[in-house]
Amino acid sequence: MKVLKFGGSSLGTPERIRGVKEIIKGQSLPCIVVVSAFEGVTDSLLRIAELASRGNSDYKAELDKLIDIHRNFAKALLSDPDDLNNASDHIEVISNELGEIFRGFFLLRESTKHALDQVLAVGERISSLIISLFLDDSILKDSRELIKTEGKPGNSVVDFKATNQLIKAAFEKTNKLTVLPGFIASNHNGDTTTLGRGGSDYTAAIVAAALKAEVLEIWKDVDGFMTADPRKVEKAYTIENLSYSEAMELSHFGAKVIYTPTLRPVFRENIPVLVKNTFNPEGKGTLINNK
Repeated sequence: MKVLKFGGSSLGTPERIRGVKEIIKGQSLPCIVVVSAFEGVTDSLLRIAELASRGNSDYKAELDKLIDIHRNFAKALLSDPDDLNNASDHIEVISNELGEIFRGFFLLRESTKHALDQVLAVGERISSLIISLFLDDSILKDSRELIKTEGKPGNSVVDFKATNQLIKAAFEKTNKLTVLPGFIASNHNGDTTTLGRGGSDYTAAIVAAALKAEVLEIWKDVDGFMTADPRKVEKAYTIENLSYSEAMELSHFGAKVIYTPTLRPVFRENIPVLVKNTFNPEGKGTLINNK
């Protein structure tokens, strides 16, 4: 069993998603693919929420633009009319949900952390459906049914005992390609929660650890951990091997390739993590393990 995670930059355009499909085609089954929202969507949702909670009616036009982006992705990727209708219906339902939540923000001139979790979950809810319909012979599972959290909205922590049991039960007999939305979870009351910054990476790590996966592959827009920021240092190069502790220390002090919480579940289960570049799939990337 492998777990692959693709971030927003890997899913920024329909063409990039076609490239992701080629990467996935080469994987043996069973395989789990965790996806983020399309590039920029979560930031847009935050911006629209801020507009609405300030009483700025421009939020309506911004929401329409965001929904149109998802409609266009579906049209570009889904050639089967039934799949396109399925995606379109799903997008409309979520669009109506968002409209009601943002109207509440607008009328009250404020947003709550609970409501904001519902808003920020939308990107992954739509992207995972579209991608599951686009991939051949894949099934979609809702991460909110598998990952359970405790604590207050906006500051939830994973209930690993309940989560591990649910994940094991869901995948113990599967031999399929499964798509999961990253970043989202639910509490024990069934309310949608989110896993915070780097949450999609964290989703993939939680699933990989629960299933004792062969490897967790995290696909980014960089060749892995590098000796320096390549945008600032021309001769920066990829570090091919890191220990868990080295990777966690680099993440803690600012390397944004992987956020520190992501590595904790896989570190406990000694599962190797391979960071690869979606735009350079032949590159070696960075392997993180106990060596």
